[in-house]
Amino acid sequence: MSSQRTYTGHGLVFHYPTDWTLSEDASDGVATVSLQTSGAAFWSLTVFADRPAAEDVLGAVLAAYRDDYPELDIYGVSTTICQLPAEACDLDFVCFDLVSSAALRSFETLTRTFLIVYQGQDREIEQFRADFERIISSLHLDSEEFESPYEPTAPPDEE
Repeated sequence: MSSQRTYTGHGLVFHYPTDWTLSEDASDGVATVSLQTSGAAFWSLTVFADRPAAEDVLGAVLAAYRDDYPELDIYGVSTTICQLPAEACDLDFVCFDLVSSAALRSFETLTRTFLIVYQGQDREIEQFRADFERIISSLHLDSEEFESPYEPTAPPDEE
């Protein structure tokens, strides 16, 4: 991402390409920030104010994908976001006779749960995956109220 903008909102900050379109929608304690690439591929971040379990959020999204795409391949992923453990998986499926891929990532803070989804046809995923991952890597919490719900682990005693 050579030229980028900074988004700040919903307790998060991230950077994204200037030539992508950002849109926001919020209602009933759920807010979504979406980024549209120059093609059909997209990246989105959904914030849940009622803090459902990240595992439940990911499960609900997976169920929706299963309903829409019976031939869905699911791959478990181990990752962290904002230095917090995330529930995560990658998907492959056929949509309009084209192979598509998606990445699902969900994580919790003390006050919110976040869901990140990015998706595109295989050609576009190859083109934009590094940008999508850089956006995720650039994410950071913008408020102390969003501290980790996990106890920090003490480093082992050195002998």
